[in-house]
Amino acid sequence: NKQDHVKELSTNQSNAAKAIKMIDSYEVDIVLYTDGSCKGGMEDGGSAVVVTTGSASNPVVLETIQKKGAKYTCSYQEEKEAMVEALKWMKVNQKYSDTVICSDSQSLLTSIDTMSPDTSDIRAELDLLHGRTFIHWIPAHINIPGNEIADKAAKEAALLPNSDSPVSVTYFVAKAIIKHQIKDEEPTHPLVSETYKRCVRKNDKVLECRKDATLLAQWEKKPSPIG
Repeated sequence: NKQDHVKELSTNQSNAAKAIKMIDSYEVDIVLYTDGSCKGGMEDGGSAVVVTTGSASNPVVLETIQKKGAKYTCSYQEEKEAMVEALKWMKVNQKYSDTVICSDSQSLLTSIDTMSPDTSDIRAELDLLHGRTFIHWIPAHINIPGNEIADKAAKEAALLPNSDSPVSVTYFVAKAIIKHQIKDEEPTHPLVSETYKRCVRKNDKVLECRKDATLLAQWEKKPSPIG
């Protein structure tokens, strides 16, 4: 109803304001926003990185990097591709300045934070960077300007022509496709049905908010000593 819509809008505006305030609090020259997109969560992927400067409330876009994803993919894979492209840009352009990378993918940041083997390449690239790099989770689709620009760019990247080169399918993509297309039928036997009802799937681990609702993940790389 209208009252619920107004309440949701107010909550989104509040969370967006907190996220923008947090990003600006670092007082860095460059903020990168990453995002991934795919149709139905598993087809026609695309990823994007938006390089910005200025306040997060009204960012100035310096560069937009778009990459067409695989025919068969998943949201996680495209979010990861966007992060990889961001690090490639930083490797060439960051020099010794501090930088913030903003992502709306909790699953990707959890993978980085928990030292998952799947993101070992990302952590390795982070360790090679100069200056400090802060990675933050930000809420999606609540009108954070940089995130909205990255979301639009990722969707556009998904529409780019497909490459004729064969592309391998990762474990995560295969798992997502299988999970989507192969489903167990509902049990009909009363005892089996009752047992299934009592089974609760273990919740995915999510990063908990500490400072405020916008800060779910932070990764800081301290500069390597020179000598």
